[in-house]
Amino acid sequence: MAKKNFKELADAIVTNIGGEGNVKMVTHCVTRLRFILKDESKADTEAIKKIPGVMTVVKASGQYQVVIGNDVVAVYNEVTSNYKMDTGEVVNEDNHDVEKPKGFKAIWAKVMDYVTGTMSQLLPVLITSGMISVILALATSFFGMSTDSNTYRLLNAAYDAGFYYLPIFVGIAAAKKLKANPFVAGLIGAVLVHPNFLALVTDGGTTVYGIPFTAISYAKSVIPMLLITFVMAYVEKFMNKWIPGALKFTFVPLCTFLIMLPLALVVFGPLGYFVGSTLVNAVLWVYSVSPFLIVPLTAVSWPLLVMFGAHTLMVPTMTELISTLGYEPAVKPGAYCSNFAQLGVLLAVAFKSEKHRAAALSAASSCIFGVTEPAMYGVILPRKKTMISMILGSLVGGFTAAFLGVKAYTMAANSILSIIMFGPTMIGAIISVVVSVVAGFGFTLLIGFDEN
Repeated sequence: MAKKNFKELADAIVTNIGGEGNVKMVTHCVTRLRFILKDESKADTEAIKKIPGVMTVVKASGQYQVVIGNDVVAVYNEVTSNYKMDTGEVVNEDNHDVEKPKGFKAIWAKVMDYVTGTMSQLLPVLITSGMISVILALATSFFGMSTDSNTYRLLNAAYDAGFYYLPIFVGIAAAKKLKANPFVAGLIGAVLVHPNFLALVTDGGTTVYGIPFTAISYAKSVIPMLLITFVMAYVEKFMNKWIPGALKFTFVPLCTFLIMLPLALVVFGPLGYFVGSTLVNAVLWVYSVSPFLIVPLTAVSWPLLVMFGAHTLMVPTMTELISTLGYEPAVKPGAYCSNFAQLGVLLAVAFKSEKHRAAALSAASSCIFGVTEPAMYGVILPRKKTMISMILGSLVGGFTAAFLGVKAYTMAANSILSIIMFGPTMIGAIISVVVSVVAGFGFTLLIGFDEN
């Protein structure tokens, strides 16, 4: 196989989106280059779709998303190395060519962009910490590692730190997304998990600048710092505007922190805690009413969320559930089954079609390890009927996981290597995976697909 030329791919993409002058911002997630363009009409979408190495183009949430797959980081590095493009939050510009969404659509686009832009930065921390717990579970269950050994204790500390100090990580990532000072945001997050602050939680309440507030434990939380950092960005912008240049270095971060501390503790921290708790309680209520509703629904909708790049919006909810309950029963089991229903579809295409066997098996190899864009855009969507097979396979797999009470006990990718994240319910997860693959395979053979 010829070595891929990522520079040529990057050049072709940039040329066809209208050149670097048409780009307001570029970033990436696990499989996509995410552009915000000054004028989307200048982008030749059909030409981009035909570039070797590009799977498809998705326009969502005000973003122009070029789906690359596993090589996205290499292509992103070529883009940012060879072209002058902003890689952070887009600032306001006097550009009258940009058609801006209005009303609720505009608000929703900004929320999606902020949350996904923040959480996509955190995925390496969450997945690494989750996989460390997977490795430790394997080591203690099958290889006799003692939980008293120094190695176990250090790695367990790494796993726990990834979730325990989430307010710090969220603050840094959110501030980078908003082009605010990430270290001031990280400092606010550090206050919320500091032992002295947690000691106040035991007392049930205290004051800041004489203003009473309820001390809440924010360890392992996501949503409070999303709200706090969003407000902090505006406070910092105000400080930068009014503090003289010679004093900015010292007094902008200091004043921002001193103003944000009471706002965080009195208003936005508790508000974020309430929102997070409400999300958790809502998911648990639906799950208690009928797991046969929420898990299959998640399984069916997950590929659609991935298609529009909105699946990262579910990360805060999953994280809050694991932090609160110690497990997550609704989203991850459905998403996991959907992943392997797609694998079943791919295997059926490879089995039935010699013409598309190579493409299907290549996508299947990525699907096994949790990356489904090659499957969706390279095989399933172009064949149309395979979408029906994928949905039905996901539905059957989701019902199986709900029936067997499958629960995720940590965050990890939808990879076969991560199946131990389901802990005591792992046998049920294995059965659900097998059912999902068989269902996806069977429905594809039964329904068929368009060879062309």
